[in-house]
Amino acid sequence: MIPRCVPRLSPILLLLILACNSAGDTKKIVYLRLGLHIVQERVGLVPTRDEDRAERIRQLFTEAGQCPSDRLQIQETDSDLPNVICTIPGTGPNAIVIGAHYDHRGGTGALDNWSGAAMLPILAESVGSVAMKHTLVFIAFGGKYHGASGARHYMKQLSEDQQHHISAMINLDSIGLVTPHYWPDSGLVTPLQLAALNVHMPQLKSWQVDHEGLSDTDAFHKAKIPSITLHSLGRQGTDLLYVVHSHDDTVKALDMRAYYETYELLSVYVAYLDQITAPIPLGNSGLPQHDRMKQPGSHNHGH
Repeated sequence: MIPRCVPRLSPILLLLILACNSAGDTKKIVYLRLGLHIVQERVGLVPTRDEDRAERIRQLFTEAGQCPSDRLQIQETDSDLPNVICTIPGTGPNAIVIGAHYDHRGGTGALDNWSGAAMLPILAESVGSVAMKHTLVFIAFGGKYHGASGARHYMKQLSEDQQHHISAMINLDSIGLVTPHYWPDSGLVTPLQLAALNVHMPQLKSWQVDHEGLSDTDAFHKAKIPSITLHSLGRQGTDLLYVVHSHDDTVKALDMRAYYETYELLSVYVAYLDQITAPIPLGNSGLPQHDRMKQPGSHNHGH
C-alpha cells in the first residue's frame, strides 16, 4: 500500500516526490523527468562496435547538458577501451558513483550492457539538473571483459582520501527486460525499496549474481565502499540468460516500458541517496558479482 504522503503524480517535466521514511518524516525529492520517447531514442542508438561506444557515450553526455567539456574525462585503462567519466560537482565533500560497462559479447550488446551505459547520460540530465549535496560521478567503464580493468583502473588512480569520500556505488548491468533486481544485500537496499515505493513499483527482490569473473563493483567493495548491482535477468520459473552473450541481445529484447520504469526508479534512488548524510552500512556479502544469475534448481529456457 502506498503511504498517504506519496501522491500519484501526473507526467510533468519537473517531478516533486514526497518520500516517507520509517519514522514517518518526509523528504522532497526533485529531478527532471524526461519523456519516454527521449529515453527510448537514446537507448535505441546502439553502436555495434565497442570501439565506437566511448565516443557515442561522450556525445550523449554532452547532449545531456550537464556534462560540458570541463566535466568530461576520457580515461585510458589497461584495455583498449577507455572509461568515459562525467563529474557533476555537489555542494558537499562526498560523492556517489553510478557506473556501467559498455563492452559486450554477442549480438549488438543492447542488453549487456548498452542498456546500463546509455542510462548514465539520461540520469546525468535528470538528477544532474538539480543542485545536489553529493558530487555525482557517472562512469561508462571499458574493459569489463578484460578483468574489469576500467573499474580497477579508476579506483587505483584515486587517493585513499578520495576513496573514503565515495558514499555509494551503483552498478547498472543488463537492465530493461523486467522489473529490476538487486545484489547483494547492503545498506543501499532500504533506500532502494523506498524509491521503488515512490514510483509505485512492487518491492524489489534480491537475485544473486554469479561470480564467473570480475564485476565492476569488486574494486569498490574491496575499498569498503557500499556497492549494489541493479539488473533485470532474474524471473521466477524463467531463464532470461538466453539473451546475454547471444545473437538475441538486440534492442528488440528490451522492454521499453520496463526500461523507462527503471529510469524513474534510479532517478528517485539517486536523489534520495543524496539526502543521506550518515555512513551507509557496507553489508555482509563480499562475493564478487557478475552479469549471470545463480538461481537454485534447473533453468527453463524460453523466449
